[in-house]
Amino acid sequence: MCDSSTRPAFIPVPNTAKVTMLYQLNGQEVMNIFHFEGESPWTKELLADLANVVAGSWITNIQPGAPTTLKLRTITALDLGEPESFLGIENVDEFGLVNNPTLPGNVTLSIKFDGGLSGRSNRGRMYWLQLTEADVAGDTVNVSSLGDILTAITGFFEDIDGVVNDCHHVVVSYCHDGDWRTTGQTTQITTYSSDGIVDSQRRRLTGRGR
Repeated sequence: MCDSSTRPAFIPVPNTAKVTMLYQLNGQEVMNIFHFEGESPWTKELLADLANVVAGSWITNIQPGAPTTLKLRTITALDLGEPESFLGIENVDEFGLVNNPTLPGNVTLSIKFDGGLSGRSNRGRMYWLQLTEADVAGDTVNVSSLGDILTAITGFFEDIDGVVNDCHHVVVSYCHDGDWRTTGQTTQITTYSSDGIVDSQRRRLTGRGR
């Protein structure tokens, strides 16, 4: 673990874009952040195209299984190669399509990103937005819902893969053995999985986030 107080002002990650998906849930802002590495530096036009492709893939793969209480507002794509970089923005303003009662905003499912390599620097995770009452039995997500969620997530990233700048979904590591890297390390993600156990994100409770 690196000391946040000693982190450099900027650690470049060449040819890599940070995609922030900003949602509205229960009256507050929540988000998911992903990274995509391209074959060349990201231009303003490429970043705008990436944000547009991510929006289209969400509408195709995620929106049909997301509840109507969740609204995807905007998607931004930021170049991480330079300290002053380009930004692409896509306004979405689309709600989920599932009209089922949802669980509290903090109740979620952790989905593992695996690059096939050992070490914490080579894997990552995301938290699903948003579980409904019908998805959960006790402390686990039921088998049917878990399968649907993993299919949706896998399809989401597969539909983005290679479309713009020959990009691939990656995780970024800024720290190694207690020292900050001079350049961020990327690992391409190959599989998406989950143990199906219900998780919690306190900041998604109403009034705790933004």
